[in-house]
Amino acid sequence: YDDMGMGYGGMGGGGTILRDRGAQKRGRRDVDDINLEAKIMRKLFITAFPLNTTEEELKAYFEEFGDIESCDIAKHRSGESKGYCFLVFEKAAGVDGVQLARPHTMGGREMVTKRAA
Repeated sequence: YDDMGMGYGGMGGGGTILRDRGAQKRGRRDVDDINLEAKIMRKLFITAFPLNTTEEELKAYFEEFGDIESCDIAKHRSGESKGYCFLVFEKAAGVDGVQLARPHTMGGREMVTKRAA
């Protein structure tokens, strides 16, 4: 600010520098900039499946929706399942297909599926 408190450049349009800065994008992305095949778009959170379920059983169940890159069941130090997992499809359409086909049941339990955040 100058000594008159008018912003850079004093009177007569000197405040445009400050106003223009506010009009800039602040780290926002346009929809066109989002990678729809990024890992976060291909990752599925699954919970409420039976605790004795294996990664192979989950893969076998969900592979009808697309090829699976990985399946990781969270486990306690003892090796026992924590009851949730992250499954990554090769294409985001796999997650979309799973979500459209809800509810999913395994071993008599209704699983909860969500796109991982």
